[in-house]
Amino acid sequence: MKDLVESKLGFNLEDCGVETLIRTLPKVLVEDLEAVRDLEIEIKGDDVTFKLVDSVYADLCQKARDNNGSFELGCPMCSALACILTIATGKAVLLEEVRSTEDKKTTESSYQILSEQQLSTWMSIHA
Repeated sequence: MKDLVESKLGFNLEDCGVETLIRTLPKVLVEDLEAVRDLEIEIKGDDVTFKLVDSVYADLCQKARDNNGSFELGCPMCSALACILTIATGKAVLLEEVRSTEDKKTTESSYQILSEQQLSTWMSIHA
């Protein structure tokens, strides 16, 4: 997925930063890959939310949530977005929550970009 996204973006994701990613990723997922009809990205500090409208993975995402109560990994799209954020920021990313609208057409996934201290704390709790 990384190579495909990078080829569509036209630059290396590694440490490109969240701002660059926000400006470029919607075009890739909407126009180039046609994975979603629309993509909105919201950033508040180290919290990032992706709003995916009419994702081709919406049903799969719902099934992943239904079958994985703790939702540790996420569906392929949510996991790919976490990986893309990790590569772009050079920091660990935690998938916090995934929810869908009642009609299942819109999926929102929320992530936290972890500082070294937060990562250390998280690892000590989950070890």
